[in-house]
Amino acid sequence: MSDMVGQILGAIEKVVDERFNSFETAVPGVVTAVRNDGRVDVMPSVRKMVTSGVIDRFDAPVRGVPLMQIGFSGMAFDLEVSQGDTVILLFMSRDASQWKKRKWEKQCDPKSPFANDANSCVAIPFVRPDSGEKAVVKIDKDGKIVFDSSMVRFTGDLEVDGDVKGKGKIDADGNIESGGNVKGSDFVTPTLSFLGHTHLSAAPGSPTPPSVYTPPSDA
Repeated sequence: MSDMVGQILGAIEKVVDERFNSFETAVPGVVTAVRNDGRVDVMPSVRKMVTSGVIDRFDAPVRGVPLMQIGFSGMAFDLEVSQGDTVILLFMSRDASQWKKRKWEKQCDPKSPFANDANSCVAIPFVRPDSGEKAVVKIDKDGKIVFDSSMVRFTGDLEVDGDVKGKGKIDADGNIESGGNVKGSDFVTPTLSFLGHTHLSAAPGSPTPPSVYTPPSDA
């Protein structure tokens, strides 16, 4: 009888160990490949130690992991990752293998009662501060936002309620319109400079002097 009990307990322990050894919650990793559909292959950055105390040194990348982006129906941050970037592998507590294949807003039935494994994981990009990023968006405690980047592109109309200050030049392919005065040290066109009212060329004779400037009234 005792031998049978021991065998049963040993079998239970083996099942628990196997399940525990495959159970995951979250682990940091490095992207080893980016697929055409946007999914990534990720190598865990921390090796696994099994219940016997042995470290598994034969980890293989988790393949075809969906990359989670920050956003909602109104907007999204499209974060483009490359090989060598760091991510967090998040292993869900429900079997999400079918959910990953469908539109994420749709509810689906699991195929297995088990989860927290490679079939139910997603990747979330992250980076350590000051690790050589090419672009940084800083938000301080007062709510001020600073874009530290070589170029920022806005597609669509841009409205600003407040002053716009800059240290470089402004290039525009279209018209520049203003409801107020345009001020500056000079205003130059290809043939005219307003500073001293000089012309690139002039016809012979005495040109007619410019009219006297009359400031607009406040009325």
